[in-house]
Parts: sequence; structure tokens; C-alpha cells
Amino acid sequence: MDVPSQEELQDQLERLQRLALERHKEALTLPTIASPSALTRGLTELNSSLPATGLGLNATTSHLLQEVAPTLAPGHAASRYFGFVTGGVTPSAQIADWFTTLLDANVQVHLPNETLSTLIEHDTMGMLCELLGLERQDWTGTFSTGATASNVLGLACGRERTLATAMRERGLEEWSSAEHGAGYDSEDEGPYAPPTHVYVAQPHASVKKAAALVGIGRARVVDVGQRVPPGKDLNDPIALAAVALDFDLALLESHLARNKQRKHPSIIVAGLGEVNTGALTAQLPALRRLCDKYGAWLHVDAAFSAFVCLLDGHQWISRHLDECADSITSDAHKQLNVPYDCGLFFVRRRGKERGCGLVAKASGSEEQSVLEDVLGPGRGGGPAYLAAPSASSGALAEDSDTASFSLLAERRAYLASLPSPLHRNIENSRRFRALPVYTTLLCYGREGITKMVRRNVDFARAIEAWMRGSEGREWYEVLTPECGQMDKGKMHEPQPWRGEWATTVVLFRGRAVEAAELIARIKATRMLYVSPTSWGGKGAVRLAVSNWRTGLEDGDGKHVAKVQQSYDYQVTVQTLLDIVRGDALAQ
Repeated sequence: MDVPSQEELQDQLERLQRLALERHKEALTLPTIASPSALTRGLTELNSSLPATGLGLNATTSHLLQEVAPTLAPGHAASRYFGFVTGGVTPSAQIADWFTTLLDANVQVHLPNETLSTLIEHDTMGMLCELLGLERQDWTGTFSTGATASNVLGLACGRERTLATAMRERGLEEWSSAEHGAGYDSEDEGPYAPPTHVYVAQPHASVKKAAALVGIGRARVVDVGQRVPPGKDLNDPIALAAVALDFDLALLESHLARNKQRKHPSIIVAGLGEVNTGALTAQLPALRRLCDKYGAWLHVDAAFSAFVCLLDGHQWISRHLDECADSITSDAHKQLNVPYDCGLFFVRRRGKERGCGLVAKASGSEEQSVLEDVLGPGRGGGPAYLAAPSASSGALAEDSDTASFSLLAERRAYLASLPSPLHRNIENSRRFRALPVYTTLLCYGREGITKMVRRNVDFARAIEAWMRGSEGREWYEVLTPECGQMDKGKMHEPQPWRGEWATTVVLFRGRAVEAAELIARIKATRMLYVSPTSWGGKGAVRLAVSNWRTGLEDGDGKHVAKVQQSYDYQVTVQTLLDIVRGDALAQ
């Protein structure tokens, strides 16, 4: 393989730069998905066998631009892709991601005398705690590939703690799921590990996948959502479906009590931002009380809506997460709009854990948590070549004043105390995902990120309002309860199905067109993208807003004061009208 000349590399980078600038300029009009003709060409023209001789840099770049690019979804990162909640990429995050590729940094082994990449990652996690309202001294965490991996970590940590308690009650003081594993030999004496039970209410599909991966088993994930809405009209299907998002607390407690009596561990997974409706939950304090009473672990899957805590009237989310959860899942590639993929996982530090019938030892670094118990080297120790050296005192600048000297010494001590990411993450090799998050937090700050989240919520609620209005309701039915006004005297408390309870999602059906046909028509326009789902036993359509640019500009690229004035809003409403009015006009 030849090293390209400076001029050749510059030519290819300039081609990529032109593509990036074109996409930025044309973002409002990018088609959401590839055209049928491009897909057809790609099926026959894309390489499927290994070439004997390489194409070379210039020809390969041309292949990417001319053959590969048309077959991908052009508008996946644009403002009207309302499908899989993958957000977009802000300019700052885009530059940082290129920078990440350029340096190809190692952020898995803590090498404090060689690079500060692990420090940047750790401090980024701390800034995220500040943004979400989690006490930095109580919480730590890590970056993952996404919410699925973070849910794997949540269940693994929960099982480690709750199963250790169950085994202690069975007579084994020093027992670890990560160390000893599942199963037993017929010759073994003493107790063996019982099954772990996971309780949910309308969970994301990744929870069952996580249960399968960590060995809990999908069959052990039990939905204990409410089935009968107390005080509600049983003939109201929308109310009936919405109430099932909540846990049946009496039923849940009966399961927890039985498990406690049988010395079986329990984990509760609560959703904050349900996948179909975007709905929040007011139940975390009640779930916390049950966890404390029965020694269960409370994991909160807040992939969709953690950052809604930034909005007025929703600051209670921060309090509920900080005071109630044992571990939390979220995604940075959703509302923070960093490149796909980037998941977040938060867990309480040693000595700050709640419930589980266990007082965690506060030994070791104050930064450590159950993550090290699950993902660390264990009692046998790790490989020597991956061991993290201690941070050296280093040579201080001769002209450093006393204050600078003291600050540097303090920072070196802090650096030396950091745990190695190797022992708190699934992968032994991974990308520097923290860097685009770091630059996003610095570039936009709390105010800018709050505006992004505010705009996403406003856009979704504006589309819902249109569908409920005189023009939209003729063609569409919104499948969540209509939210009333929030009580301004209770803004510090959750107010279910008031204000913006459904956050960034609109769940709906067509009145005259079946959901599958409706989705096909929407996608065929290549102006919008939505995803299919099922609600109340019937097909439904989900429109989920997560892009930083959605509702920001008019057709000329000028910023607007209200999302209803934006080009995205106008195109969305007009498209939704066009695809159903055609039937009426034909008749």
C-alpha cells in the first residue's frame, strides 16, 4: 500500500469538504431516503467480491461519492427524519468526530502520563451529570454504543448487587455474579444462585435483549403494567392504552414480596419517555420506596427523554432521577445530536448506592462503582500490558506561582485517582465517543442544548395540535390522551397528561387509510420519514422529533420565532394533507 502524496490526500479531503458543505446548505430539501432507482442501481453496481488489486484512493473516493452515497438515506441526519430517534449531527459534533477519526485515540486504558483522553471522557461524564441535575459526587458512568448496551450494563449491575444480597441471605457472604457465574455442579455443596426477576411496564425491546445477553433470560422479564384504569371510562381505548404505561404497584409489590421471601433478586426497569408515546412517568418515587422495602434495583431507561429535564415545568425529572434511580440509561445521539452511535450509562458510586439490602463498601477509589465489580479483571487480576500506570508528578513550570502550582498538583492527584475505562465498559477497544459530546457541551452550553430540546418538543406538540385541530382531525386521530394545561402552582411536580407529557413523539392513525398504507405513502414522498408501531392491538404511526435543526428555519434559511413558521412544519403538514386528500379528490 502506497502512502498518498500530500496533493492527492488534499484533493480527496476537499471532495469530502464540498459534500459536507453541500449537505449543510441543502439540509432542508434533502430527500429522507434513497430513490428506488438508486437502490436498483446499487443492487447491481456495488462491489460484492474482493478485488485482486485495490482501486486506489481517488477511485475509491469516487466510488463512495458516486455509487455508495446515492444508495444511503440522504436525509437520515436531516430535519424531517422522524423515524428511529437518531437525531442529527451539530456542526461542532461533526468537527469533533472528524477529529476523533484523525487522532484515533485510545480511551480504554488509563495512561495519565501519555494522554488526557480518559480525563476528557471522565470530565465529560461529569458535565453530563451537571446537565441532567445528578449530583456529581454521587454518580459516575461510562459511554456505550447506545441504549441497548447501557441497558445491558444496567441489568448486569443490578443483578450483581441484588444477587449478592440474595446469596448472602442464603449463607454466602462473598458471592459475585460476575466472578462465580450461573449454574452449579452436582457435587457442589451449599446454595446456588437463584433466577433474577425483571419487572417492566411497556418496556423498550432492548430490555429483553439485554436480559438475554446477560443471562437473566427474556422469560424473566415480566410486564406488570396496569390493565384497568382506575376511575376511567373502560370504553375509552385511548385512556385504557395510556394507563398501561404505568406500573400496577400492587401487583408489582406482590411479586417483590414473593421474591424477597424466596430470596430471589429483583430488578425494576422504568421507562422515562416511552417508545411509542414519548410519555414520561411520575412513578419513580413510588418505585424507589418499593425497592428500598424489598431490596430491589431500580434502573431507569431514559434514552428518549432524560434531557427534557432542562425545560421549565420538568425540572422534577432531575430530582426523581437523582433521588430514586440506581442506574440510568440515556443516549447522546438523540437530543444532544452527536454522531450515531453514542449511548450513556450512569450508576451510583460506592457508598452512595440505594436499596438492594446491601451497604456497598466505600473502599478503593471514590470514583469506583459496581461497574468495576462487573467489568473489572476480577480476583485473578488483569493483563499486565493493559495495567494503568500511576500519574507521575511531572515537571512543573519554573515560573509557576503558588496558586498555579497548587492547582496543578490538585489536578494531578485527581488524574491519578481516575479508574481505567477498561474496567468499566463492555468493550476492550472502543471509539472516543466522548469527544463530540465534550465539544457539544462546550459549544452550546446549557442554554443552547435547552433550546434544542425545547424546539424538538415544541415541534412535536405543534404537529399534535394540528392533528387535533379542525383541519387535521378530519384525516388523523391522535392516539394519546389530550393534555390539559399545566397547573402553574405545581410546576415542581409531575403532572401526568398535562402540558408536554408526550415530549417529542406524536402517535397517530389515519381515519380513512390503514396505518401500513399511510406509512408507505409518507415514505414514498421522501419528504418525511415516520416509523410503524402497534398501539391498542392495531397498527399505528409514530412521528419522533430529535434533530437539532427541526423547526429552526424558514424556506430561506432564516431563523424563525415559532416552529409553526418553519419550513419543516409547513412541509410536514402539507405532506400529511396531500397523501390523504388524494383519495378524497379521486372520489
